Amino acid sequence: TDGEIQTDGEIQQTSFNGKPVPATSLSLMTTAYWRLPPADLLTKPLMIVDVDSGTTRAVQVKTMEKTPISFTGQSRECQHVKIDGPSPADLWFDDQQRLVRQKSVESGHQLELRIKQIQLNPDDH
Repeated sequence: TDGEIQTDGEIQQTSFNGKPVPATSLSLMTTAYWRLPPADLLTKPLMIVDVDSGTTRAVQVKTMEKTPISFTGQSRECQHVKIDGPSPADLWFDDQQRLVRQKSVESGHQLELRIKQIQLNPDDH
């Protein structure tokens, strides 16, 4: 999937695989879910773009209690977030807002993704 986002003030123009997605406000997230959205976006409806089809849909985001998740040989407190809408998902993010676990339904099948390891780039230190 090839995606592009252009921002003009409060409006974003997004395209996936060359297909434009209707202009949206800045409260936009993709179904890749790689990063936890900023806290102020978690308190209101959010638009999600399906990275496979480019379609957008409104969802509700609920911040749940932090949950310990084990990865890279350590247990870490992770923020649990529920996405309610046409394609619900449970997501867990570490203290650096990286997705470390995802539970969702894809094409009618239960899906669970868990991070196995994090390899830091030497330039990131």
